[in-house]
Amino acid sequence: MSTLTEPPAQRHSPVSRAMLLYVTVLIALSALAWSIVWFRGHVLHKPYPYNTLLYVPEVRFSDWTDCTIRIEHFGESNLLGRTDVGSGYGYPAPTVYLFLVFVRLFHNSLRAYLIAASLVFVGTTLLFSAYVRRLARDSLAQVAIWLTLALGFPALILLDRGNIEVFLWLFVLLGIVAFVRNSPYTAALLFALAASMKIYPLIFLLLFVPRRQYRAIALGVFAVCALSWLAIVGIGPDIRETLHVMSHNAALVRNLFFVQLSPGEIRFDHSIFSVEKQLVNLYLHARHLNISGSTPTFETSTRVYGILAPLAFVILYIVRLHRLPLLNQFMGFTLCALLLPYISREYTLVYVYLLWAFFLCYLLTDVRAGRSTLSSTRMNLMMLSFAVVIAPLSFLVIKTSGFSGQIKSLVLLLLLAVILDTPMPSSLFDDLAPPTSKELKTA
Repeated sequence: MSTLTEPPAQRHSPVSRAMLLYVTVLIALSALAWSIVWFRGHVLHKPYPYNTLLYVPEVRFSDWTDCTIRIEHFGESNLLGRTDVGSGYGYPAPTVYLFLVFVRLFHNSLRAYLIAASLVFVGTTLLFSAYVRRLARDSLAQVAIWLTLALGFPALILLDRGNIEVFLWLFVLLGIVAFVRNSPYTAALLFALAASMKIYPLIFLLLFVPRRQYRAIALGVFAVCALSWLAIVGIGPDIRETLHVMSHNAALVRNLFFVQLSPGEIRFDHSIFSVEKQLVNLYLHARHLNISGSTPTFETSTRVYGILAPLAFVILYIVRLHRLPLLNQFMGFTLCALLLPYISREYTLVYVYLLWAFFLCYLLTDVRAGRSTLSSTRMNLMMLSFAVVIAPLSFLVIKTSGFSGQIKSLVLLLLLAVILDTPMPSSLFDDLAPPTSKELKTA
């Protein structure tokens, strides 16, 4: 639908200018990134990591293929611990059954995964596009929606890795939709399903606190425990041995990914903990000390961070987050889930798509209609932040590493600061008070 059919006030409104800023920055950064890697790879003939925005080509889809090789032996003894099919299984037990569905139902499980994951992103975009079209006659919003799908880097790199995060993302999305529609038990079960596979979606159960839906919280916690226990029992045959192996695998993950400095991985890590690792990596590079086998470990930092990160979230929640409207809480919880883990790979930024989508709905329904107020500066700052986080920045490399992850972690922190300082009551979450006459005049 042409913007010429839209009212002039909407075509030139702060909301439209913010969307235009988002679209412009996303296109510009994406074009710059792909042009640079094409030039370095095809003209200068530089090797990895200069010739691609993605992970090492030799291990493409390996998050999926490494796990499915093991899951093909489901029902045999020591499924999670055997070393002839890999170094160990680092995911929680319920994820076994996610892989098992594809392994048992499809001859080529990788192809089936890629089709399913692509359909998840395309299908949700179609539904969101249709929903926004009912909200507002705004072709710029439609352009922004489809450009996010076409140019968004987190979804691309998720597919490149073959990671299961796409399914957890879908569970969280369905959970938040159920929450918005006031179906607390359905939402709690969906959040629990995601949290049983990677623990951080459990944070979304805090959304029930303002509505005093404590039974939903209890159901969610119980469901996580039940799903985890049933998964362990199903893996069998010796439950105690399975628990021991899972503990051993968790220690392997800790030592390999948390304690060790892996310069090539830092490029795609936007956790706060990665900032310390990157600073050490840049120091070693500057001093020419980054010789293989001589890199430091982060044993003490890992222990300290394991205390400080949860404590920081608890303080943040008590002091500020719990006082904010539900849209702020949802966005704040999501950003904390992205920033606070020991590692947070680039593909987890698909959750930023959800933040952007809910923020876009807030702008189109409440801000544009004058039911809620938001300054143009903060609106633009948030849209700019979303564009930077969703765009590819991994063309910024130094030797085998890069610092795009740390740039994005700083932008995520900036976005969190704006959200903490800017209450955004919304009709979507049903916590919007009627605007005063003064607010209507200002809008």
